[in-house]
Amino acid sequence: MSKSQKRSDDVPSVPNGCWVDLYSRPYFAGRMKRTYGPGRIRIGQIGSLIVGPEALLVRAGQNGDVSFRPLGPRQIVPDFDISPWKGELKLLEIVHSDKGAIDHL
Repeated sequence: MSKSQKRSDDVPSVPNGCWVDLYSRPYFAGRMKRTYGPGRIRIGQIGSLIVGPEALLVRAGQNGDVSFRPLGPRQIVPDFDISPWKGELKLLEIVHSDKGAIDHL
C-alpha cells in the first residue's frame, strides 16, 4: 500500500462541503481556520465567517430556539462584531445541510 492510500484511509469520512471558515478579524482578514462538520465551534474571537456549500450552522444545544436563525449553505457574516448575535452565542454546531435542515429549521 502506498503512503497516499494509507493517508486517505486514515482521514475520517467528511462531506466535501460541510465546513465553516472562521476568520480572526472582520471582512475575512487575519487567520483563517476551516472547521469540518459535524461538530461544534466556540464563538470566542471570530471576526467573520463563511458557511460551506453543504453546511448548516445552528445554535448548539438549543433545539427549538428561534432567537438564532440558522445560517445556511454559502452564507457569510462579514463582521461578527456587528451581528445581532454578538455576545449572546457561545457555541455553534455545524451539521450537514441534508441531515440538519429539517431538525434545525
